[in-house]
Amino acid sequence: ARPFEWAAPAPDMLLVFALAWCFAVVMGAHALHLSVEIGAFLAGFSLAQLPYSADLARRVHPLMSFFLAVFFVTLGAKMELGAGGIDWFAVAALSVFVLVGKLALFMGIVSRFGYGERTAFASSVTLAQISEFSFILAGAALNAGWIDSTLFSVLGMVGLATIAISSPMILQTDRLYAFASRHRLLRIFRASQVEDDPPPTPLRGHVVVVGMNALGRKIATRLHEQGENVLAIDTDPRKLASMPCRTMLGNVEYPSVLHEASLASAKLAVSALQIEGTNHLFAFQCKSMGVPCAIHAFDISVIDDLLVLGADYLMTPKVDSAILIRRMLAGEEKPAP
Repeated sequence: ARPFEWAAPAPDMLLVFALAWCFAVVMGAHALHLSVEIGAFLAGFSLAQLPYSADLARRVHPLMSFFLAVFFVTLGAKMELGAGGIDWFAVAALSVFVLVGKLALFMGIVSRFGYGERTAFASSVTLAQISEFSFILAGAALNAGWIDSTLFSVLGMVGLATIAISSPMILQTDRLYAFASRHRLLRIFRASQVEDDPPPTPLRGHVVVVGMNALGRKIATRLHEQGENVLAIDTDPRKLASMPCRTMLGNVEYPSVLHEASLASAKLAVSALQIEGTNHLFAFQCKSMGVPCAIHAFDISVIDDLLVLGADYLMTPKVDSAILIRRMLAGEEKPAP
């Protein structure tokens, strides 16, 4: 983890390190005569343990979506969907087994860990399908000659069927749980009837402060001391480590970071960054969401652009403020509306 800690302050470098690590683990798995799929799984599992995993997932997501589409297209090309190529009875039987058996299996396991009945049921419904990892194992088995194309096609159809059926089940989890409870179908698992702690409510009415430099840290700390619900955002985990308020690792140039920060529900957004392009984009995003924003106008040359983009407040250095006031008094500069 030490190389990743060194690269963490530079998000682009962190992404390069993560991709290099994935390729290195895959090559190591290949050298040990293991499948590349196992190597990729181990690389992803190890990266998931890092404190920067959420930010890495957001950055890798476009790349993952592209390769996932390629994988499923390749998978579909290997399937034989002819009239005699698939045993449809086996597909139906295995689909029912996965939907019912996997749900019951996970219901029992989660219940034994002490979780409440509702939580155990919701978790089991979410997992009641064949995942993409099953497709990876099936593809590796086909390439190794352990299964034939007919069985591979059956497994593929089971995956498609269970995914298609479990999706509406997940959306109707509350109704399914109410039905199962009313008919006492879950009593066999002897799960706790005590409700687990509810999930944390999404942020609302908070203050988002971006950039934990000296200015950003002082703003976030002062607002937190005054009782405000503050969310501090930065790309460097070391700058967030000692903050007294809630923190989030990420780059506000990514819409997924703004969504996770609940920017649309914030009552104020503050950027202490000295990055012109990021400040401009952040001001535009705040304006489009109707959130008042205060932007660090670190140079007098960026003031006009920030005003055009709809920034509500500008934080300017003392020297630039004095220059601007002098120009306004001399009639060389019009006051901001």
